[in-house]
Amino acid sequence: MTDVEFRKTVAKNLAAYRKMSGLTQLELAEKLNYSDKSVSKWERGDGLPDVYVLKTLADFYGVTLNDFVSEKAPRRPKSSRRQHVLIPILSVMVVWLVATIVYMVLSMLPFLVPGSCLVFIFAIPVTMIVLTVFSVLWWHQSLQLVAVSGLVWTIALCVFRTVHIHGVYLIWCVAAVIQVMAVLWFFLMFKKGRKNNHS
Repeated sequence: MTDVEFRKTVAKNLAAYRKMSGLTQLELAEKLNYSDKSVSKWERGDGLPDVYVLKTLADFYGVTLNDFVSEKAPRRPKSSRRQHVLIPILSVMVVWLVATIVYMVLSMLPFLVPGSCLVFIFAIPVTMIVLTVFSVLWWHQSLQLVAVSGLVWTIALCVFRTVHIHGVYLIWCVAAVIQVMAVLWFFLMFKKGRKNNHS
């Protein structure tokens, strides 16, 4: 196999796996912290990503490095977009199942446990933690901001509902400051990623 044939094979496979995953070149570029021009160049065969990027892509698609250089038709990746939705949904369902079981156990105790229904309020930030983890692993950066924002405000809700001291309402001010910091961090990282892609 000549150098040109090798590049064309890798380019064809990179494009095929991206399309099988239902991603645009821009979406893939954002996940890799590269520009969509770089992804386009790789898929045209005008250049090759380095080994680290190829390994990252292989892990992301659920394939091996050999699959990128194989002349055989690309196989369906193990890790599909459907899994990237179903696994977080199942994880969230587990959180709420556990919350329901804890509530049922507390309700069956011979003595009354005050505030046992707060179990469900505490399940909300746990849900947001789960979604934050999956958003970092698989989803777009804007969904990471949404998940982190949900986490900030639901933690504030838990504190507001459980801490009974004078001035607890100030927790909303703290949450607002943290929210602004999260938005600024998001835009800083987004801008930094764009700058790195163009340099």
